[in-house]
This record gives sequence, structure tokens and C-alpha cells, in this order.
Amino acid sequence: PVEFRVYRPFVITPQCLLCHGRADTLQPQIRAALNRHFPEDQAVDYGPYDWRGLIRISFVVSPDKPAN
Repeated sequence: PVEFRVYRPFVITPQCLLCHGRADTLQPQIRAALNRHFPEDQAVDYGPYDWRGLIRISFVVSPDKPAN
């Protein structure tokens, strides 16, 4: 089979910083909610447009079926 892959960067946008920005500047209610729901989470201290990872989507086309 033929596989097509699409890659997109996953970066921190300014709106992400409400929960994932500098830990010492998070609003108290945000910090409390994060501690309550995600006590082991360490996804803080990011800056705007920091690289966070990569998203990959793969499409497999079987050779016996034509691609549309």
C-alpha cells in the first residue's frame, strides 16, 4: 500500500498560556483546577510559539482501490 503523511507543528499559542504559561504567573483558580484535575502534570513554563511537538496524520491507499 501507498502511505501519504501530513505533518504539522504543534506550538504553544498565546491562548494556551492561560494554563501552560509560567507557573508563577498562573491565575490562582487556574492553578487550583490544574492541581485538582492533573496533579502530576508538568506542562507549564512555556512561552508563546514554543515548539511542543509534531502531529502526523497518515493516509493509506490500498493498491487494489483507486484513490479518489
